[in-house]
Amino acid sequence: MLNSLRYFIAGRYIRSRNSHSMINHISRVSMVAMSVPVMAMVVLLSVFNGLENMVRELYKAVDADVVVLPASGTTFDQTAVRALKPEQVEGVAMIDAEFELAEGFTTISNVLGFVSTGIIAILLIVSLLIISNTVKLAMYDRKDEIAIMKMVGATNGFIRLPFVVEGFALGM
Repeated sequence: MLNSLRYFIAGRYIRSRNSHSMINHISRVSMVAMSVPVMAMVVLLSVFNGLENMVRELYKAVDADVVVLPASGTTFDQTAVRALKPEQVEGVAMIDAEFELAEGFTTISNVLGFVSTGIIAILLIVSLLIISNTVKLAMYDRKDEIAIMKMVGATNGFIRLPFVVEGFALGM
């Protein structure tokens, strides 16, 4: 129900040939401005997911006899492992731990997390701006209708609510 209303309102603005030509252009630019970053995020997440699966499949055949996992979280402090000196335990022939490589991957993961959070925040702000501009344009376009509604005694909330709902539906 909500999707059909959303598509109905959006389609009304996009296919309109009347005096809404400027709104049509702004709506199209807004759609492109929102869809391109979203597509980029989907491609980026797909690449990272595929890369993770590829690495997992590559090293599946070379599984270690002993696997050390952190008690909580996904990573642990490498200095704690070095301080334990597991190579001095009887029966341990070799320790193969690339601490520098692990630290590099941890740094890259942290940076990508911050960048992704920043991109999400920017997309949220842009979508709020698009919603507010859509409401303003719709109200400006229908200023004669609003004036008539005020003359017959409609309250500001009664007049404002359809525009807010319409702007929210177009923004989503």
